[in-house]
Amino acid sequence: MDKTEFLEKLLDSLEYEVVKETIRDIVSGETEKADRPGKVEEDPAIAEAPIPQPEVAIKEVTVTDETAVNDLKTAMSVALADHKKIVSEYEKKLAYYQNIVNNYRSEIDRLNGIVSIRDGIINDLNSELANNTHQVNKAETLEAERDALKRMVDSLNEKVERQSSVIKRQERKMETLRNEMDNMFGGCRQIFDAYTNEVTMYTKPMLSEVMRHDEDYEAFIVSLANEKCLPVLWDTMRDCVMKGRYEDKDILWQMFELAVRLVNKTHTKPVFDILHTEIGDEMKWDEHSPMQGSNHRGVVKEVVLDGYINRYINKIMRRALVSIE
Repeated sequence: MDKTEFLEKLLDSLEYEVVKETIRDIVSGETEKADRPGKVEEDPAIAEAPIPQPEVAIKEVTVTDETAVNDLKTAMSVALADHKKIVSEYEKKLAYYQNIVNNYRSEIDRLNGIVSIRDGIINDLNSELANNTHQVNKAETLEAERDALKRMVDSLNEKVERQSSVIKRQERKMETLRNEMDNMFGGCRQIFDAYTNEVTMYTKPMLSEVMRHDEDYEAFIVSLANEKCLPVLWDTMRDCVMKGRYEDKDILWQMFELAVRLVNKTHTKPVFDILHTEIGDEMKWDEHSPMQGSNHRGVVKEVVLDGYINRYINKIMRRALVSIE
């Protein structure tokens, strides 16, 4: 009896067709290429690409003319664009590493599926062909392949852990960069959002002289760094008070405080300062402006709007709006 006849008799003695077909494939040397472990491609150009560092920083200038203000605007715009570019690079790296992790997980799922199939075949062979030495050897081969696949799965799991660590490091760097930007501009992103979304259409046109392109975040910052915006902001707040638009006035006050800080950064020493008035202070005509219908002598009963002063020339630019009793 030759090997072919022996095989056919052996197959006739088996009960399950799926086992017969598996044995025929093994003997004929045909295997499914899909069972072979794939390879996750990694792009070293992205993985090893350096993250650029900011090349431009906001510097203080020592003059107060128009040229210095324009230089500040340019420097602040370049610094913002630089930080924005760095954030974009970090986001690109994070997306790349996340894609690598997803590919590894897909490969793990596929290999686990192959392991499950191998386990099923091994179990069938062990139950149906336990007394056949040749088939036992085949089962051992499959077990070896299964063990190799498990080792590959373990290796991929280790890579996933490493990539996850890289992602966490990149996220920490991005968070640090965002904190630096927030500290640099005093949390003006929240003020910008409030101005863009909450200030009414009755108030915004009054600021058009100084708040140009006010829907753009960078332009918003540059506009507030111009000292010409201070009197316009203050006068607009007074108009809001007179017309009862107190919510608009509160948002503009946040913009005014931020503008004072940014304008002072253009000088070697702070030039502008807010004149804080306290309830109970004695009425002073050079510092206080009584509200309509209020007494003109006495003490401050309510501070409606603080004034501000130019320390460089020692001149009160706007007196505080107060109510006197």
